[in-house]
Amino acid sequence: METEDFPEWLNKILKTKSMSQAELARRSGVSPSQISKILNRISPAGIISCIEIADALKMRREIILRKAGWLEPITESDDIIEQVLTDMGVLHIQAKRTAARMVHAIREEVEEYRT
Repeated sequence: METEDFPEWLNKILKTKSMSQAELARRSGVSPSQISKILNRISPAGIISCIEIADALKMRREIILRKAGWLEPITESDDIIEQVLTDMGVLHIQAKRTAARMVHAIREEVEEYRT
C-alpha cells in the first residue's frame, strides 16, 4: 500500500492534469491561500475542502477523502482499483473507452481460462 501523503499525492495529480494551484482554487471554490496551506503541509484539508477539490478534479470524492485521511484505509486490492480509477480520470474519453475495452477483453480471457 502507498505511504505517500496527501499534499504529495495532490501535487502529482495537479501535475498530471497540468493544473496550477490557482486553477484548482478557481474550480473548487477553495481559497488560493487554503490550497497553498494544504499543499505546503501548513494545514490539513478539511472534509468540505476535499469534496470541493474532488469535484474540481472530476474525481470520486471517496478517493480524495481517503487520501486525505478522512476515510479508513483500504485493502491493497482496492488500492489498485482506486489507482486505476484515478489514472482513468485523467484520460480523454476515447482513451477511457479503449482502456475499458482492454479490461473487458482481459476479464473475458480470464473467465475463459477458468472454464
